Amino acid sequence: MRGRHFASRVSSSLLLAMNLPELITTSPTEYLACAQHLATHAGELTDIRHKIAESRMSSALFDTKQFTSDLERAYREMWRHYVMGQRPGAIVVSDLPV
Repeated sequence: MRGRHFASRVSSSLLLAMNLPELITTSPTEYLACAQHLATHAGELTDIRHKIAESRMSSALFDTKQFTSDLERAYREMWRHYVMGQRPGAIVVSDLPV
């Protein structure tokens, strides 16, 4: 359920990254309705399971090797900023050299 708490924002982001926006709800009533709908429509639940399986193969969310590489590059860039006496700032990993 989308909300103001960290966990709800993260879960909404994860669902979007997995191409499952239909699972993001905005209220307890909507959340319950979604759960009841999926519990009574097995075909739709199967479709969602297939989407999750496909996401594991194609989504950056599940690309551990790339995530690790990007994180290491970000750490190197943070260290470079520190050594050069620069103030912390935004680091966009996709703009960093490999």
